[in-house]
Amino acid sequence: MLDRIFALVSLASLTAFCVLLISYIGRLDLAVIIAICLLMAAYDLLIYSFRGNGPGKTDDPGQK
Repeated sequence: MLDRIFALVSLASLTAFCVLLISYIGRLDLAVIIAICLLMAAYDLLIYSFRGNGPGKTDDPGQK
């Protein structure tokens, strides 16, 4: 549970930093690239933290 909280806090911190970066620089191309990267980070967080098949877990019930 604590790992999920840390993951959410880290994603929120990354998002806040990127928003500040975009507002300071103000370039559209940079905003698009950062938005794509944040979406990939959020997808990774969803897959590995909340679906339950993250590192160390297998889909095969026969393996431990």
